[in-house]
Amino acid sequence: MRSIKEKKFAGIHCSVICLLPLICFGQDTSVRISAGVASEWKTQIVSEAIELDHLLGVPQDLTRIRNIRLWQSSKETPNKGIDGKNLFRIPSPLDTQSAVASGPRSAISALAPNLQIDGFAALSDDNTTSPPDAAGAISPDHVLTALNSEFRIQDRKGKTLSTLSMARFWAPLGPFKSFLTDPRVAWDPNVKRFVMIMLADLGESTSAMMIARSKTSDPFGEWRMTRITPGTTGRDFDYPIMAIAGKALAISVDVFSGASYEKTLNLVILLSNLYSATEPLNFRSFDDFLGSSAPAADSDQNRSRVLFVNNSYFLSNGAYAMVFKPVTVSPGGEISVSPLVAAVAGDIAAFSGGEILPQLGSDRKIDSGNGAIQNCVARGTSVWCVNTMVVRFNQEFRTVVQYYRINWPESGDPTLTERVRVDDSSGANFYAFPSIAVNKNLELLIGYNRFNKTEFVGGSYAFRRPSDQPGALFVDGPLKVGEDSYVKGNFSNRWGDYSTTVVDPADDTSFWTLQEYAASRTESGTSLWGTYWAKLALRNGPCTMKLDRSSIDLPTAGATFRVAVTPSFPDCIYLAAPNAAWIQSVSSSRLAAITTYEYQVGLNRRPFTRSATITFGNELFTVRQAANPSPPAPEPILTVVKFDAPTTARVGDSISLNATVRNSGTKGAGKFRIGFYLSTGTPVTNRDIFTAVGCPQNQGLLTDELASCSGTYQLEAGLSPGTYYLAAIADDRDEILTTDRSASTRLSDSGTLTVQAAAVAPALSSAGVVSGATALAGPVSPGGIVVIYGARLGPAALTTLTLDAQGKVSNTLAGTRILFDTVPSPLIYTSAGQVSAIVPYGVSGKSTTLMTAELNGLKSAAISLPVAAAIPGFFSVDFSGRNQIAALNEDGSVNATSNAAERGKLIVLYGTGAGTFKSSPIDGAVIGLPLPEFLAPLTLQIGGVEAQLFYAGPAPGLVSGVFQINARIPDGIDPGDRVTIRVKSGSIESPTGTTIAVK
Repeated sequence: MRSIKEKKFAGIHCSVICLLPLICFGQDTSVRISAGVASEWKTQIVSEAIELDHLLGVPQDLTRIRNIRLWQSSKETPNKGIDGKNLFRIPSPLDTQSAVASGPRSAISALAPNLQIDGFAALSDDNTTSPPDAAGAISPDHVLTALNSEFRIQDRKGKTLSTLSMARFWAPLGPFKSFLTDPRVAWDPNVKRFVMIMLADLGESTSAMMIARSKTSDPFGEWRMTRITPGTTGRDFDYPIMAIAGKALAISVDVFSGASYEKTLNLVILLSNLYSATEPLNFRSFDDFLGSSAPAADSDQNRSRVLFVNNSYFLSNGAYAMVFKPVTVSPGGEISVSPLVAAVAGDIAAFSGGEILPQLGSDRKIDSGNGAIQNCVARGTSVWCVNTMVVRFNQEFRTVVQYYRINWPESGDPTLTERVRVDDSSGANFYAFPSIAVNKNLELLIGYNRFNKTEFVGGSYAFRRPSDQPGALFVDGPLKVGEDSYVKGNFSNRWGDYSTTVVDPADDTSFWTLQEYAASRTESGTSLWGTYWAKLALRNGPCTMKLDRSSIDLPTAGATFRVAVTPSFPDCIYLAAPNAAWIQSVSSSRLAAITTYEYQVGLNRRPFTRSATITFGNELFTVRQAANPSPPAPEPILTVVKFDAPTTARVGDSISLNATVRNSGTKGAGKFRIGFYLSTGTPVTNRDIFTAVGCPQNQGLLTDELASCSGTYQLEAGLSPGTYYLAAIADDRDEILTTDRSASTRLSDSGTLTVQAAAVAPALSSAGVVSGATALAGPVSPGGIVVIYGARLGPAALTTLTLDAQGKVSNTLAGTRILFDTVPSPLIYTSAGQVSAIVPYGVSGKSTTLMTAELNGLKSAAISLPVAAAIPGFFSVDFSGRNQIAALNEDGSVNATSNAAERGKLIVLYGTGAGTFKSSPIDGAVIGLPLPEFLAPLTLQIGGVEAQLFYAGPAPGLVSGVFQINARIPDGIDPGDRVTIRVKSGSIESPTGTTIAVK
């Protein structure tokens, strides 16, 4: 079943479509990232929107309570079982013994691999989002980290090149009402591009899945973006999983109605279509009711099969089943879906364990998430998958990490060859949130988290060589140690929901894994997560660090100190960063093989000693600072932690400003205001230009709580063009008594604002408004397509139509709007000197209408246009409204002097200006069933003879405003290359001059 509302033109031949003024129903968004601290994003084209139809009935017993970020719910109701519902055939099981009897084996200890393990911090917790949902991708030049909160680009040694909030990255597809969540990002090693998906507006009627793909291998270049909506009000998406799989991008995502699971949508998009600069996004989809599946990542671009893998809960015997959903991509790009294949592959387990994961330092346990397959990877004829298993041992559940290897030649049946667990039979260690990768040598790496009562939660890995004995794994290799206990969330102590492990595309041998860990708490005791990239590569010798000392003790007042680091070989990659915000990095310098790092610590305001660490590869450097014997009185400290603002605008434009403030002090703050200010230089203070955007916080702000402020600022007409600094200032009216205001002012995270001269308003004339078919000026008619000529009407480059969230042609395009009596009209295309629009049906019955053009909020002077009930006309080949019309012969070929139609044969014609409908028309709607009827009937003459009509009405599949006539050419007319053809709407005739070729 094709779930996308297809952008088709009722079977019209492509060569005719190209003659019409509505060329494309697809749209793109392109954005560009600028490297450096100030990251600039430029929207170049409008966004593409795709709507999905959901017409299947949903079995009421197949429900799960959504495990969403909004409600932080951790309990789910499993379905009644795939065999109980007979949803698909179940062939012979992979394992001939019963699941409980055979059971997966726990890992046999393997020899430790000779791995060099390097690493660096990815993104830290800004205390605005939990959990992080750690997704990442590696290219030969860059490291990308995508979390629920932010998107970061680093080089392969960990240097941060750019960081943006997710709201800013996806801004071209906004605005957003609610959460952005569940990012997934991948590197395509064959085409050398990045692909990212993310969900928007979780729990809202505007819920959508967004897809971004870089246009080149450079993530600082342009990204093309697409927004996909569920298509039905009240439905939204949750928990997507994505993979580059051979010739396709494969995505599986759950669809919910309110809190009830309805089905799973599985999408397959050909990469040739995904990366196309001109084609609208198109894909094949199929549904099931088993929950999201993990498509197997496959770097073999010649692979014809895409595998979606799911471990559905439950079978009737209490076990789960591994389910395969095969999809085949033919050499020509056709996509076919095979029947689902299921086989018993597990034992008695729970889908979700809840808060069962132990940790040091807190009696509050951590939520284990769910047992869905986390990710899969294909190599040759084998597929490896990994997941968290919530398994019952006696009367208790504990979590293990379990991986599977399935051998499945494309012409044969699947065979389970390995099923191995990372487990602790003593029950002390719990394992969860794994991800898996397999390199060209068939070496396997699993990154995961280990949980127990004796350590803070950190990242670990398991490794296997092909030469290791069956079931052998090296387990619990340390990647990043935890730093503190972790308690977040009022409803559930959430973690995860997933991690990322990939093979390095630079050599197809090394591994990278992105893991979450429990970071050091804030000074006021708020838990934080952290994320960390580790690279693991086989070497002849390990990369180790030698420090000139292991610790330092600092006085209460603080001080500057240095640490000298000598690596075991010059090209070692290692982390050099503190785990606490009160240790500030100042500089680093290198002399020969020794790198010296300088740090600074300020006043300790607390009456107790504080301690933190700096990680240098395999070594920890400890920093201790003496307590303050006379600590200052508790006070609030207002810190602006984020400030998003644009980088370019014109005088007179309105710009959006968004800031987040945290009270990082030791005392709650009373009422205050967050304000935005503009200045020609720095520092920016509350004595500079106030933007008139301020957010009073009349209830104050408790310690570690957040406050946000958003508003729109119009750049005044008197503002001179130039470079300006924008700042958000917390407590801009100095209402809070505090001694530390150092962090209460923050410049825009995107850098300076370049203000250009005011744009000149669009210019119009009544003579420049012509029919889109006849090219004649004069009256306009309801639903008629017009072409408008003028100045400053739109962007320099031609931009074609978009569909809005309701599937209608949008009335705003690249900043352009055309209004008839204040009603915006659907837009076919726009450019600086020419716009094509559809006259709103609301002009029906009027004698005149006032039309204005608007570009980025600037309006032209209004012009008065006469209104007629209809102005029918045919589209012509040369866009003149005269000469050879755009028509199809009976065989589907394009009518032309060299390809004339035969008398007595059928002909298909297209035009506009037929007027309004008998029923209530909808501006910009795509015509579907039931087909509406025109208020005045259409008739047709060919060669002066009345033609027999088989259909004359709105063109199915095209935008409302285009008519289609299917007619028979009269037998008795004289043939010729220029036979006259005219259409009537009631008594109103089309202009003379249009012709058709008849033989």
